[in-house]
Amino acid sequence: MFKVKKIPIILLFLLLISSCSKEAKNESDLLNYSNSDEGEKIELQKANPKLLQEVHQELAKLNACEGQIDATVSDSNSSIYPINQKQYLVEFLCFLGAYQGNYEYFLYENTASKPKITPLSLPIFELDQSGKITKSDTRSIGGLPEYNPEQQTLTVVTKYRGLGDCGSLAKYQWEEKQFKIVEYRIKRSCDGTYLEPEQYSRVYP
Repeated sequence: MFKVKKIPIILLFLLLISSCSKEAKNESDLLNYSNSDEGEKIELQKANPKLLQEVHQELAKLNACEGQIDATVSDSNSSIYPINQKQYLVEFLCFLGAYQGNYEYFLYENTASKPKITPLSLPIFELDQSGKITKSDTRSIGGLPEYNPEQQTLTVVTKYRGLGDCGSLAKYQWEEKQFKIVEYRIKRSCDGTYLEPEQYSRVYP
């Protein structure tokens, strides 16, 4: 299990504000946050509710989480990962359920004119009682996600119920501004028998 140091969503607020505020810091200073005192910058911005309001307005325009955003948990549990100098992956926690979170993903691009945020879709599969497999795309996904910024892979374990005896395992690879499905496994039967998600029945490929 790799250990990832996440960059809190607060830094996304800084990037958004920098494009429209005459008093904001120079853009290069904000983009090169890895060379700055990250902890000091984060603590400074946590005390600024105006930045929080700004990013929520941007996400509202995209109908993020269908308006179901719990700011009490999303602000401290969402993350932004650098993809390259101009692009960032935003992992946004909409709200927490009884045993897992509900997330949406966005591509943040620092363009010459103004920052651009694009909602991302994730391919998922469903398995019915007859064994028929159905594929669809979703913006909102419930589960326990883990993103590897070095490999640019996303793994999501989804529980169908709190006991964790059924659910799905999805693995994605970041390519060409989107997540492409690499592997998908499902255990549909909630029979009280626990299996590691890697042991679920593979439905893709």
